[in-house]
Amino acid sequence: MKKLLGIIVLSLLLSNSIFEKASAEESCYDFIKETAQYKKNNKVLRFDFKNTSNKIIKIYNYGLLHIDGSALITVKQYIRFIKPQESKIVQIQLGGLDLNMAGNYVYDCEFEYNFKFSRFIFVVFWGILIFVILKSNNLIKIKRNIKKIFKK
Repeated sequence: MKKLLGIIVLSLLLSNSIFEKASAEESCYDFIKETAQYKKNNKVLRFDFKNTSNKIIKIYNYGLLHIDGSALITVKQYIRFIKPQESKIVQIQLGGLDLNMAGNYVYDCEFEYNFKFSRFIFVVFWGILIFVILKSNNLIKIKRNIKKIFKK
């Protein structure tokens, strides 16, 4: 039973890491098309994010920089999820900030992992099959071991 539980745990870990992780070369910044506008009269910074990938992208820590590169105003830990091929509009109220000192805008993003239960079941199935084959000494015992596993 401990071995079977170990197979299920390993399958969960494998299904998480093998199937949906972005490669090291992929960056969410390559798949985001963004525009940012701020108008001095209404003191609002408006971001328009468009996800061009087939994965969910998480946007966080966005804002406006000072002309020297320091943060003028940022929104931290306010997370926006953008589904594949969707757009999101985010606005920040700037209040009484001196926009003559404003520089570039900034944001952080990362791919959001999307767990697929069917992939987990696939990995569990193959793990159980390998477990049964390794536990059996010959092909006759395989059938008996499969029946034992599914009876419990």
